[in-house]
Amino acid sequence: QFALAYPAGQGLSRHTGFRRNYGDNPYRGYDDINNVPFLLSDPADPRLPAMERVVNISVNGKHRVYPFSVFDEEPVINDKFNGVSIVIFSMDDAASALDERSIADSRIIPSATVFRRQLDDLLLDFEKRDDGNFYDVQTGSQWNLFGQAVAGPLHGKELVDVTNGVHFAFAWLAFHPESEIYSSL
Repeated sequence: QFALAYPAGQGLSRHTGFRRNYGDNPYRGYDDINNVPFLLSDPADPRLPAMERVVNISVNGKHRVYPFSVFDEEPVINDKFNGVSIVIFSMDDAASALDERSIADSRIIPSATVFRRQLDDLLLDFEKRDDGNFYDVQTGSQWNLFGQAVAGPLHGKELVDVTNGVHFAFAWLAFHPESEIYSSL
């Protein structure tokens, strides 16, 4: 979706000035969900597997993390946190940089983006349809992973992004132990 959304966008150069090949991973298998992270001296927060990838949001001084494992069942999450209505779009489209020695051979993992659902006077609800695309329920407009309406009545509109980051659970929770953890219950 990056190439479609940003036709003039550039990727990282493979010419790094170092001898190591750009696509080689020196930490093969590091992100195995059953691994214990190296260099972690204290016990990891027991609420999630240490190596679970999470996307965090921080709103008005409060934090919530969304485990990547929920994206299998919920590729779109419409949520409200600390007074802000948000949506998370997820898509299985990225190669893990920490799985195999050659990143090109690594397993596919989700990518995730977070936006405010409020667009002008509309509070939008989103879904992922069988065609693999994201749509808002209110107008039927199609949206991409970057929060841009690419077809339908809202074509050309953009959602406001919510500051977020992707981390391993042990790392985020070590610095923000008060974080709430999203559950799809």
